[in-house]
Amino acid sequence: MTAKIYVANWKMNVPARESIEQYIGHLKKFRVPANTHIIIAPPFPYLPLVARLIKKSRLEIAAQNVHWETEGTFTGEVSAKMLQRFGVHFVIIGHSERRRDFYETDAIINRKLRIVVHTRLTPILCIGETAAQRKRGETRKIILTQLRRALQGIRNPRVIIAYEPVWAIGTGINAQPTQVQQVHVLIRSWLTRKYTKKNTIPILYGGSAAAHNSHSFMQQPDIDGLLVGGASLSSQQFRNIIQT
Repeated sequence: MTAKIYVANWKMNVPARESIEQYIGHLKKFRVPANTHIIIAPPFPYLPLVARLIKKSRLEIAAQNVHWETEGTFTGEVSAKMLQRFGVHFVIIGHSERRRDFYETDAIINRKLRIVVHTRLTPILCIGETAAQRKRGETRKIILTQLRRALQGIRNPRVIIAYEPVWAIGTGINAQPTQVQQVHVLIRSWLTRKYTKKNTIPILYGGSAAAHNSHSFMQQPDIDGLLVGGASLSSQQFRNIIQT
């Protein structure tokens, strides 16, 4: 059975209605179901605080970004080794906002994946098509191209995939669970061909997930968890998403 994974991606935010200490304390009281991972991805400055607060709990921590080199003259960047020292186990790579706003290419994403895997961290690789690409019927082409280029040279299948349809994030357009399931089947089929017939690589959905729709997505057989954005800034909302 593939583990269920729920990631709280705070982006460049912190919880607005509660302190970080209250947020983590609330989640620590939650009895995490068996075979379930709850991962918090705060902005870089708060990684040490969150890492300290989640000690002796089943909560885990992720970074939202990483550089592809271990050290050097890269002002403002953070290496995988630095993240590792703070107890980080997961790193989000290739998020649609990084691709769109910071012009991260598939080649850059591949370099980041390589260093993260080499450092024995687990990458959460984000892939997804835009509205224009979907309208042109290019979903399959875009998804497979992003997968192939990002995972080029990666032999170790210790990776998490997060499908985030860009057209369903903050646009008011909701992806239907069956639409997401179709893309997840495509992703799983490709991963099975590349890595192993008994494929257990988790595939998350990351398109404006919230408590009112999380259950319908998690009912789909190939959706193994959720990458949650805005709704994860409230510990209660995030708990509701996991519980439903």
